[in-house]
Amino acid sequence: MSSYVPSSQLPAGTSIVVPAAALFEIRSVLTVHVPGQSVPKIRAIKILRKAVEASSGNTMNLRDAKFAIERLMDEMKGELIADDQRPVIHALMAIKNVKVDFGKGDVIIDLEEMQFRVLSSVTALGFEETGRMLDLVKALGAWGRGHKIGVVPADQLKENKEGDNDFEYI
Repeated sequence: MSSYVPSSQLPAGTSIVVPAAALFEIRSVLTVHVPGQSVPKIRAIKILRKAVEASSGNTMNLRDAKFAIERLMDEMKGELIADDQRPVIHALMAIKNVKVDFGKGDVIIDLEEMQFRVLSSVTALGFEETGRMLDLVKALGAWGRGHKIGVVPADQLKENKEGDNDFEYI
């Protein structure tokens, strides 16, 4: 292991949070090398940098990505280093499915199916309840993408003027 000196972008021991699918892809690339493709470490660095930019909008410098991937590689081999200062990669937990009851017993569905069922039940649910349920689907999806969500009293919630159906909390 080369000596890691924290960069100005990432302090020592920083956690890098990426979507669970990206971390799975990185681990897969590092575990299985496919002939004809770039070296696993280089591919993993590219995947990490792309995932960080996609999830946060920030670019990750090559040096920090290299050290983070090297730390992950060491962890995968069971080579833990005391007081390791290199960045550590963590997965952003994703909501895969939810258990709901539409009046006919418990059903486990993913968010996309939940949205479809809510929209197809608009006449039975009514517009207000349909809107509330779609807000829940939207909130769970946003949380899964790393956004903070919370509960806000209805009188403090106002529709975003840009018409993109997001909400602005005051």
